[in-house]
Amino acid sequence: GHVTLAAEIIDTLRPKTVLVDPVMGDGSRTEGGLYIGQDRAEAICDQLIPRAHIATPNLWEWRYMTGNLNEAPDTPPRPLVGVDETLITSVTEQDRIGAILFEGGQTHRIMHERYKGVPNGGGDTLAAAYLGQRLRGDDPRTALAHSVSAVFAIMGAAQDITAGELP
Repeated sequence: GHVTLAAEIIDTLRPKTVLVDPVMGDGSRTEGGLYIGQDRAEAICDQLIPRAHIATPNLWEWRYMTGNLNEAPDTPPRPLVGVDETLITSVTEQDRIGAILFEGGQTHRIMHERYKGVPNGGGDTLAAAYLGQRLRGDDPRTALAHSVSAVFAIMGAAQDITAGELP
């Protein structure tokens, strides 16, 4: 019911900017990778993603939403159809991690060294930081740079204090 309620709120308020972070799974899970039931994951895809101006799936969620779970790991992602800005988080290349942003026909990629042993949640934090930067008025490319920089700093702080959670 929370997905239907969120869709009703979006339809009623008609906000200028809607970001949907489809927190539903990742590649480190067994049992198909979902954290939630498949019916809820499908509801997010069917009811919320079409209402989004910005979608921020992690790479596994993007593959799930586009039906590409069986693609070769090195197959590059593409923008989500009907979404103005697609920010794919947790994109990995060897020992690096980062994000790919699709907007206005352009692709922006930003990568950095992967931290070892930090808590989960970097992608979710990136989504929140990106939304904050966009609402602040930053263009998408600048918002991406500022957001990744912020998450990089948070991850570094978590590693420095061996935090069990993001500080």
